[in-house]
Amino acid sequence: MAMTGDTKAIIGTILTTGIGIAALGIGLLGNRIGSVEVEVRELREGTRSEFRSMRDEFGSEIGSLRSEIGSEIGSVRSEIGTEIGSVRSEIGSLRGEFRSEIQGVRSDLGSRIDRLRDEMREGYHRLDGRMRTIEQGFARIDQRLDTLERAVIPAAEPSD
Repeated sequence: MAMTGDTKAIIGTILTTGIGIAALGIGLLGNRIGSVEVEVRELREGTRSEFRSMRDEFGSEIGSLRSEIGSEIGSVRSEIGTEIGSVRSEIGSLRGEFRSEIQGVRSDLGSRIDRLRDEMREGYHRLDGRMRTIEQGFARIDQRLDTLERAVIPAAEPSD
């Protein structure tokens, strides 16, 4: 079948229109791609901006937490210092009480030792006195025995 001039013109018009529509579609597609690229860039920049913003927020929160923690640590250190001071004071007080108690015990022991020493001296002097009395008694007994011996046993006459 042979194409007539009108058919060719209609096909040409259809092709031209199709090409125009395709070009328009490609143009629209290109515009859409361009706008999508712009949106992607904007999203990236927005994401970067949001990221920076979040990073800055976190940084400031971390900074405030560090400040709070530092403040708390300072407060705890202060409380510990106060408690240590209180404990030291209590230790000093107890040390004074113990010294006083030790002095009392030393004084009491000293007086007990002095009393025991005096009792031992007194006992020694009594014992010494009794020993002398016993020695004197033995000396008298010895003298009496000598006297009795002389009286009972006559002295042997010396033989010449």
